[in-house]
Amino acid sequence: MMCYLSERGHNNFYYATDSRAILKDGAHGQELPWVSGNQNKNLKAIKVKKKFVIPLTHDNKYVNNIIDNDECYVVVWIKKEYKCQSHKKLKT
Repeated sequence: MMCYLSERGHNNFYYATDSRAILKDGAHGQELPWVSGNQNKNLKAIKVKKKFVIPLTHDNKYVNNIIDNDECYVVVWIKKEYKCQSHKKLKT
């Protein structure tokens, strides 16, 4: 499943970037009640373990953050039509 990485921005809020990644099959996530700043993409935020995220960018800012520690969590953004239940497999 395609997702977008996050960056911390204004007032320390997390925002979706244009940097894409893939969520591995079997990824478990938790939906967050956050609003996407980019209405064109129609995204929602989820928290997943880093080990489920494969970055598609070579920007060290994102790649180093993802591969740093597999058991830590990262916030990514997925299309709103994707289903995500807490600690359940993500479904399309």
